[in-house]
Amino acid sequence: MKPQKIEKKDAQKRNNSKTILWACVGLIAAVLAVLFFLHMRNQISTDDDLYDLTIQQAEKAKQDSLRVAADAKFLADLAAADDVVKLDGGVMYKRVSAPAPAGARKPTLKDRVRVDYQMCLPDGTVCDEGTDATFPLGGLIQGCKIAMPHMPVGEEWEIYIPQDKGYGMQGSDKIPGNSALVFKVAMKEIL
Repeated sequence: MKPQKIEKKDAQKRNNSKTILWACVGLIAAVLAVLFFLHMRNQISTDDDLYDLTIQQAEKAKQDSLRVAADAKFLADLAAADDVVKLDGGVMYKRVSAPAPAGARKPTLKDRVRVDYQMCLPDGTVCDEGTDATFPLGGLIQGCKIAMPHMPVGEEWEIYIPQDKGYGMQGSDKIPGNSALVFKVAMKEIL
Protein backbone atom coordinates (compact mmCIF):
# COMPACT_ATOMS: atom_id res chain seq x y z
CA MET A 1 0.00 0.00 0.00
CA LYS A 2 2.73 2.34 0.55
CA PRO A 3 3.83 2.28 -3.07
CA GLN A 4 0.34 3.33 -4.18
CA LYS A 5 0.38 6.21 -1.72
CA ILE A 6 3.74 7.27 -3.06
CA GLU A 7 2.48 7.03 -6.60
CA LYS A 8 -0.63 8.99 -5.63
CA LYS A 9 1.51 11.69 -3.98
CA ASP A 10 3.76 11.81 -7.03
CA ALA A 11 0.71 12.13 -9.28
CA GLN A 12 -0.65 14.94 -7.09
CA LYS A 13 2.71 16.71 -7.19
CA ARG A 14 2.79 16.36 -10.97
CA ASN A 15 -0.76 17.67 -11.21
CA ASN A 16 0.06 20.55 -8.87
CA SER A 17 3.17 21.32 -10.93
CA LYS A 18 1.10 21.24 -14.11
CA THR A 19 -1.50 23.49 -12.53
CA ILE A 20 1.17 25.94 -11.40
CA LEU A 21 2.77 25.79 -14.85
CA TRP A 22 -0.55 26.45 -16.58
CA ALA A 23 -1.33 29.24 -14.13
CA CYS A 24 2.02 30.84 -14.99
CA VAL A 25 1.34 30.40 -18.71
CA GLY A 26 -2.08 31.98 -18.23
CA LEU A 27 -0.60 34.85 -16.25
CA ILE A 28 2.06 35.44 -18.92
CA ALA A 29 -0.63 35.32 -21.61
CA ALA A 30 -2.72 37.84 -19.70
CA VAL A 31 0.27 40.17 -19.28
CA LEU A 32 1.07 39.85 -23.00
CA ALA A 33 -2.57 40.54 -23.87
CA VAL A 34 -2.55 43.71 -21.75
CA LEU A 35 0.75 44.84 -23.30
CA PHE A 36 -0.60 44.15 -26.79
CA PHE A 37 -3.77 46.09 -25.98
CA LEU A 38 -1.78 49.06 -24.70
CA HIS A 39 0.47 48.97 -27.76
CA MET A 40 -2.52 48.88 -30.11
CA ARG A 41 -4.21 51.71 -28.23
CA ASN A 42 -1.06 53.82 -28.62
CA GLN A 43 -0.82 52.78 -32.27
CA ILE A 44 -4.39 53.84 -32.89
CA SER A 45 -3.71 57.16 -31.18
CA THR A 46 -0.59 57.58 -33.33
CA ASP A 47 -2.56 56.73 -36.46
CA ASP A 48 -5.21 59.30 -35.49
CA ASP A 49 -2.47 61.88 -34.99
CA LEU A 50 -0.99 61.01 -38.38
CA TYR A 51 -4.42 61.28 -39.95
CA ASP A 52 -4.93 64.73 -38.39
CA LEU A 53 -1.46 65.79 -39.53
CA THR A 54 -2.16 64.53 -43.06
CA ILE A 55 -5.44 66.48 -43.15
CA GLN A 56 -3.62 69.63 -41.98
CA GLN A 57 -0.90 69.16 -44.59
CA ALA A 58 -3.48 68.63 -47.32
CA GLU A 59 -5.31 71.81 -46.28
CA LYS A 60 -2.04 73.78 -46.24
CA ALA A 61 -1.12 72.40 -49.68
CA LYS A 62 -4.54 73.45 -50.98
CA GLN A 63 -4.15 76.97 -49.55
CA ASP A 64 -0.60 77.20 -50.94
CA SER A 65 -1.73 76.15 -54.41
CA LEU A 66 -4.57 78.70 -54.35
CA ARG A 67 -2.12 81.42 -53.29
CA VAL A 68 0.40 80.43 -55.98
CA ALA A 69 -2.37 80.49 -58.61
CA ALA A 70 -3.51 83.93 -57.40
CA ASP A 71 0.11 85.17 -57.50
CA ALA A 72 0.51 83.86 -61.08
CA LYS A 73 -2.68 85.67 -62.15
CA PHE A 74 -1.48 88.84 -60.42
CA LEU A 75 1.83 88.72 -62.34
CA ALA A 76 0.09 87.89 -65.64
CA ASP A 77 -2.25 90.86 -65.23
CA LEU A 78 0.71 93.13 -64.53
CA ALA A 79 2.58 91.85 -67.58
CA ALA A 80 -0.36 93.00 -69.73
CA ALA A 81 -0.31 96.54 -68.28
CA ASP A 82 1.14 99.32 -70.46
CA ASP A 83 2.92 101.12 -67.61
CA VAL A 84 4.85 98.04 -66.42
CA VAL A 85 8.39 97.40 -67.71
CA LYS A 86 9.35 93.75 -68.21
CA LEU A 87 12.86 92.58 -67.37
CA ASP A 88 14.68 89.24 -67.41
CA GLY A 89 13.27 86.26 -65.54
CA GLY A 90 9.72 87.61 -65.31
CA VAL A 91 10.76 90.50 -63.05
CA MET A 92 8.80 93.69 -63.75
CA TYR A 93 8.63 97.20 -62.40
CA LYS A 94 6.51 100.32 -62.52
CA ARG A 95 7.86 103.78 -61.75
CA VAL A 96 5.56 105.43 -59.18
CA SER A 97 7.42 108.76 -58.86
CA ALA A 98 8.51 111.46 -61.24
CA PRO A 99 11.45 110.40 -63.41
CA ALA A 100 14.91 111.11 -62.04
CA PRO A 101 16.90 113.87 -63.72
CA ALA A 102 18.76 112.84 -66.85
CA GLY A 103 22.12 111.29 -66.02
CA ALA A 104 21.11 110.19 -62.50
CA ARG A 105 23.36 107.41 -61.27
CA LYS A 106 22.24 103.80 -61.25
CA PRO A 107 23.77 101.23 -58.89
CA THR A 108 25.76 98.17 -59.91
CA LEU A 109 25.70 94.83 -58.11
CA LYS A 110 28.96 95.85 -56.39
CA ASP A 111 27.41 98.97 -54.83
CA ARG A 112 25.77 99.52 -51.46
CA VAL A 113 22.51 101.43 -51.66
CA ARG A 114 20.41 103.43 -49.21
CA VAL A 115 16.69 102.93 -49.73
CA ASP A 116 13.27 103.18 -48.19
CA TYR A 117 11.41 99.96 -48.90
CA GLN A 118 8.37 97.89 -48.21
CA MET A 119 8.13 94.25 -49.21
CA CYS A 120 4.59 92.84 -49.58
CA LEU A 121 2.81 89.80 -50.81
CA PRO A 122 0.50 90.44 -53.78
CA ASP A 123 -2.49 90.47 -51.39
CA GLY A 124 -0.97 93.51 -49.63
CA THR A 125 0.39 91.68 -46.56
CA VAL A 126 3.51 93.58 -45.46
CA CYS A 127 6.43 91.21 -44.87
CA ASP A 128 9.24 93.68 -44.23
CA GLU A 129 9.94 97.41 -44.43
CA GLY A 130 12.63 99.88 -43.66
CA THR A 131 13.58 103.55 -43.89
CA ASP A 132 17.11 104.66 -44.81
CA ALA A 133 18.11 101.01 -44.94
CA THR A 134 21.48 100.21 -46.48
CA PHE A 135 22.19 97.01 -48.39
CA PRO A 136 24.86 95.63 -50.65
CA LEU A 137 22.85 95.31 -53.87
CA GLY A 138 24.60 92.04 -54.71
CA GLY A 139 23.34 90.51 -51.46
CA LEU A 140 19.63 91.00 -52.16
CA ILE A 141 17.19 88.49 -53.62
CA GLN A 142 17.54 87.72 -57.31
CA GLY A 143 14.55 89.83 -58.37
CA CYS A 144 16.07 92.94 -56.78
CA LYS A 145 19.45 92.19 -58.37
CA ILE A 146 17.73 92.09 -61.76
CA ALA A 147 15.66 95.27 -61.33
CA MET A 148 17.60 97.68 -59.16
CA PRO A 149 20.61 98.21 -61.46
CA HIS A 150 18.09 99.86 -63.84
CA MET A 151 16.82 102.19 -61.10
CA PRO A 152 18.23 105.74 -60.98
CA VAL A 153 18.79 107.51 -57.67
CA GLY A 154 15.75 109.61 -56.82
CA GLU A 155 13.09 107.33 -58.29
CA GLU A 156 10.48 105.22 -56.54
CA TRP A 157 9.41 101.92 -58.07
CA GLU A 158 7.19 98.97 -57.43
CA ILE A 159 9.18 95.90 -58.39
CA TYR A 160 7.16 92.75 -59.10
CA ILE A 161 9.13 89.61 -58.38
CA PRO A 162 8.00 86.11 -59.40
CA GLN A 163 8.29 83.22 -56.97
CA ASP A 164 11.54 81.80 -58.33
CA LYS A 165 13.30 85.20 -58.19
CA GLY A 166 12.24 85.88 -54.59
CA TYR A 167 12.59 83.43 -51.72
CA GLY A 168 11.68 80.37 -53.80
CA MET A 169 10.15 77.23 -52.39
CA GLN A 170 11.63 77.64 -48.90
CA GLY A 171 10.21 81.11 -48.24
CA SER A 172 11.39 82.89 -45.09
CA ASP A 173 10.03 83.74 -41.64
CA LYS A 174 7.19 85.96 -42.87
CA ILE A 175 7.07 84.90 -46.52
CA PRO A 176 5.40 81.63 -47.49
CA GLY A 177 7.28 79.43 -49.94
CA ASN A 178 6.57 80.03 -53.64
CA SER A 179 5.33 83.58 -53.07
CA ALA A 180 5.49 86.38 -55.59
CA LEU A 181 6.57 89.70 -54.04
CA VAL A 182 5.89 93.39 -54.49
CA PHE A 183 8.95 95.39 -53.48
CA LYS A 184 8.21 99.13 -53.12
CA VAL A 185 11.55 100.93 -53.25
CA ALA A 186 12.72 104.55 -53.12
CA MET A 187 16.36 104.73 -54.26
CA LYS A 188 17.91 107.37 -51.98
CA GLU A 189 21.63 107.05 -52.53
CA ILE A 190 24.47 104.91 -53.82
CA LEU A 191 27.08 104.61 -51.08
